[in-house]
Amino acid sequence: MIDLPPEIWIHIASYLPHETLRDLYSVNSVFFDAAMDLRWGEVVLERRYLLHGTQVDPFVAAKVKKLSIIFTLMGESAMRHTRDDAFRFRDGLNFLRKLAHRPKGDRIPNFMQQLTSLNPKLINLRHLNIDTSELPPKYDLCMLCTSFWANLGANLRSRPVLPALSELKLEFTGNIFQFREDGFDADFQAQDVQVMEMLARFVNTLSPSLEGLRIWSWAADLDTSHFFLGLAVFPKLQYLGVRMSFDRALRDPEGLKNVLWNHAPTLQKIELRLNPSRFHLNADSEDPMCRWLQQCLTDERCFSQVSFLDFYPTTTAEGTSIVLDAVKRISNTAIRIILRDRYLQHDEALSVIDAASECMWLRFLRMNVFRFDIDMLDRLAEKLPNLEGLWISIGDHVQPNDITTFGAEFTEQLKTRSYDRWKLKDLAVWQSGSEVDLDAMHSLATTIPSLETF
Repeated sequence: MIDLPPEIWIHIASYLPHETLRDLYSVNSVFFDAAMDLRWGEVVLERRYLLHGTQVDPFVAAKVKKLSIIFTLMGESAMRHTRDDAFRFRDGLNFLRKLAHRPKGDRIPNFMQQLTSLNPKLINLRHLNIDTSELPPKYDLCMLCTSFWANLGANLRSRPVLPALSELKLEFTGNIFQFREDGFDADFQAQDVQVMEMLARFVNTLSPSLEGLRIWSWAADLDTSHFFLGLAVFPKLQYLGVRMSFDRALRDPEGLKNVLWNHAPTLQKIELRLNPSRFHLNADSEDPMCRWLQQCLTDERCFSQVSFLDFYPTTTAEGTSIVLDAVKRISNTAIRIILRDRYLQHDEALSVIDAASECMWLRFLRMNVFRFDIDMLDRLAEKLPNLEGLWISIGDHVQPNDITTFGAEFTEQLKTRSYDRWKLKDLAVWQSGSEVDLDAMHSLATTIPSLETF
């Protein structure tokens, strides 16, 4: 063995691939220490696996920098086939599996007890993630959280007031144990209200610095109304993104409307993906959302400074009017417009194109149409000459000789066109859920000299 200072060995180790370093753990103490850092630096613990006893080697525990605790209820065979399999069982967890046993009965209390005993040994822990999405509400996490706070609290370097936070992303998922055949339990509904109000108070503390706020909810029946009703005014808010089911997640949409109105002077980017549940099966379920959108637009402030608008206008008869009113409202500021999930009839699409032509700064447009023909293409090139990006989804499935889209006659008509003044650089055309074939796109590209990608 060459006698070199530890600093040199550390420098050498930094150049070695991880797999090589693991194989060289027995060369010297530096390589051993580095290999152990790799093996135990990031660990995932699932409540399916319990250690023998409640003791873990302090040397090993001290190596853990990032710990994820998952209260999973998936069976072992199902877990083995998840896409996260390689991540969940790599490195240190492989060793834990060898130590694991599977006792009968309720294992969650034992798992929590072992975590509580393990906690004081995690002296270098810097990142902690606890996933309780599959944990039944009957289990109390107070003891576990208290133990982690006692261990990690001293490591906090500043008060968690987040004074410089500029963007906050919130995502809500449901707990499968809250579901009842007759709806959600009243106790859970009361808890949801408390959580939403508490969360709103926390977000309000970020008011001085917050520039972007995104809220997504995948929970089937979590009502977020009290969250929006409790929000204060954020003087710097420029981006608002909301994605949830309007009929189930916004039973009182007044709060969200007020957020749009109160922040109209600063909001520049808005994403409102509020498709009601089962909207494609029941058009009547969209009427409340339609009336809400119309009410939002009655205030002249709404959308007045928006340059990026991404929203679902409903499939109701009034949906097209909502689109036209919104486009007119943002005509002086719009750069990107995305219309989600509503397929426009031919005359509706032409009306939208005409309205968009008043948006002098518009550079990107995305919309869905039932029928795409040469007249629509002509209108796009004529009315939107400065457009640089276009995304079109066609609803019809056409026959080879159909003139309405990429059939033989449409292709022949393209040969007579040359959109020399169109500044379009990127074009995407989808049909029936997939991109239009390459030959069809080539036939389009030959008519648009400025096109760079499709």
